[in-house]
Amino acid sequence: MDYIIRKLKQEEVKVLYTFLYAAIFIPEGVEAPPKDIINQPELQVYVEDFGDRAGDICFVAEADESVVGAVWVRMMDDYGHVDHETPSFAISLLKEYRNYGIGTELMKTMLAELNACGYKQASLSVQKQNYALKMYQKLGFQIIDENEEEYIMVCQLKKMHILVVYCHPSRNSFTHTVKESFVKGLEDAGYSYEISDLYAENFCPVMSEDEYVREGFYQTDRPVKEDVLREQEKINRADSIVFIYPDFWTASPAMLEGWFQRVWTYGFAYGNERAMKTLEKVMFLVTMGGSLKDEIRREQLEAMKTVMVGDRIRDRAKKCEVYVFDEMTRGYGNDENREKRVNLFSNRAYELARNIENTFVNLPGDCNG
Repeated sequence: MDYIIRKLKQEEVKVLYTFLYAAIFIPEGVEAPPKDIINQPELQVYVEDFGDRAGDICFVAEADESVVGAVWVRMMDDYGHVDHETPSFAISLLKEYRNYGIGTELMKTMLAELNACGYKQASLSVQKQNYALKMYQKLGFQIIDENEEEYIMVCQLKKMHILVVYCHPSRNSFTHTVKESFVKGLEDAGYSYEISDLYAENFCPVMSEDEYVREGFYQTDRPVKEDVLREQEKINRADSIVFIYPDFWTASPAMLEGWFQRVWTYGFAYGNERAMKTLEKVMFLVTMGGSLKDEIRREQLEAMKTVMVGDRIRDRAKKCEVYVFDEMTRGYGNDENREKRVNLFSNRAYELARNIENTFVNLPGDCNG
């Protein structure tokens, strides 16, 4: 399903009343309460004067040209209240838009935002029978208290938030396996993350003439395209970026080349006053058909690092690491060796994710830079 996640506009605040009612958990076989139940004081705390208080944050999911879901937080004395420094969550989707992963993406976006804002933790309450309980647990929420009907859950936000920029045209690839293993490692270690899957999202890598004029003549009065702004927002929510892609002729795929050319805009990634945050770390996980035992491949790797690390990252991150998973070509008598290395490198990708806050995880055979 096609949808976008964006911040709630102030003129849309009343839509929260719809989603507040939709957030009420109704067990199977129980009649839904009247809609005016949301006027009760214990529910009004979620929406009353929303946007007027410090700490009020809301993201919405938009599909089919309408708002279909919302996640919002505020400092309030609600069912999930923990203390006066912990924002409480509320989230709901219109019924016909559930089970598409939209709720999970809304939660990830909000957790990343709270992390970027410096909050230490966030809380929520959930009915014990609610199907969303498993989603909250997968996102890192842990039960800290309970009563007869509900759990009180808290998610610690001190860990880094990771943006994975993944670029490969096929799921039938070792690069896709690396991505899946890396994401599994992030999840098992309790890191929050977002993925920019450039092919799946049909990211446009081609710079338009208008974009060229803006960049070439430093015309910041010209607007930045919406798809680029979304990528830049992801970057500034992240503490680290991990690029996962194959080596195509000593370069990344054209889609990723275009991503840098369009997303690294003047005033964001470069210029006297740039809006892009300095990242804690950037990692490159590069799959390669050839072997780093060959001198020509090592020379090609140095050329890639000059471009990716020396130019595109440079001082935009405090640390930069490059890991190459080589000898992954099909055929040429390499199939048996390839299968062995699939398992080896999948495990390495997993461990790199679990240990991402460490510097230069020493794994035999890795190429670090």
